Amino acid sequence: MSIRPNAAIVYKPLSNTSYIITDPLAADYAQRVLDGEGYSLTNTEAEAIDNFCKRIKGLDASFANFGDNTIYQKALGFQIAPMLGNTLGTKKYNLMPAIQGVDLYLTFFGGCTANYDGVTTNGVNGYISSNIIADNYSDLNSTSVCVGNVLRDSSTRWDFGTYGTTAGQDGGTWRRMGTGISSYGRSWSLDNAVGGGGNDNNAGHTWINLFTTASQGENYHNSTLESINTAYPRPTSAAPYTLPYGGVNVNGNTFAQASNTMMFCHYIAGLPAASIAPFNSIVDNYMIELSKKTY
Repeated sequence: MSIRPNAAIVYKPLSNTSYIITDPLAADYAQRVLDGEGYSLTNTEAEAIDNFCKRIKGLDASFANFGDNTIYQKALGFQIAPMLGNTLGTKKYNLMPAIQGVDLYLTFFGGCTANYDGVTTNGVNGYISSNIIADNYSDLNSTSVCVGNVLRDSSTRWDFGTYGTTAGQDGGTWRRMGTGISSYGRSWSLDNAVGGGGNDNNAGHTWINLFTTASQGENYHNSTLESINTAYPRPTSAAPYTLPYGGVNVNGNTFAQASNTMMFCHYIAGLPAASIAPFNSIVDNYMIELSKKTY
C-alpha cells in the first residue's frame, strides 16, 4: 500500500490521450495510474471512467439514479477497481479516495496474468487480494457491505470471499458460482443455495449485499436477486481475514479456484433497493463502453 499525497492533482494526459476528463474522481485515478505506472489512459478508457464516476454520483440524466448520489456516498472510502490498462500494475488501482491516506490496492498472488479485459487467474494457485480485512468493514453493529465482481465467462467455477469456522465467527462474506456446480452465497450466517440445478452462470456482475438489519443478506447476479437470508440471526463475531477474489479465505488460508478473468470489482457499503438496478446498469455500460461486455 502507498500513502496518497494531500495536494490536489490535475490530470495531465500524455500525448496519446486527447479525451479530457472532467470528473475530479476520475481525474485523480487517471493521474495516479500515470504517476505510478507511466500509463496514460486511452481515449476509450478515459471516457469510460469519466462517465462511470459521473453516473455513480447521479449526474447523468439518462440513468435512473439521476439527482441521487447514494451509490457514490456508499462507495466513499472503500474500494472500486476499474482495472484499466494492460498490466498487473495498472489493474491494481483503487478508484475511491484513500482511507486515512492509505490506498486500497489490489494485489495478485500465484499465477495471474493481465490483458486488456482484466486479470486472469491460472486455476491452480492464482487469486486476487482486495487487501481489505472484510469484516472490519461489515461491522456487526453499525454498517453494511456490498462486495462483488464482474467476470468474463461462465465456463468455470469462481469463488470470492472470506469466512471463519471458529465458534461464533459465522459472519463470512462469500460466493461460489459456475456452470455445472452448486452455487452458494453466504449472507451472514446462512449458506444460501443460488440458482439451482447446477446450471449457474457466473459471467457478468455478481455481488452480495449485507445489511445492518439482523439476519438480512442478499445475493445478486446482474441485478437479479437470487436468494435472501431472512431466517437466521447475525453472528456474534466475524471472521477477521483479508477478502480475495478467485478464491475463498477460510480461517486465514486462501484456497484458489478455477481460471477466469475478472474485469472489475468492488467492496462498498450495502446498497438500498432503489440503487440496485442503477448500479448494475452503470457497471454494464462501463463494460460496454470498454468493449468488454460479452455476458
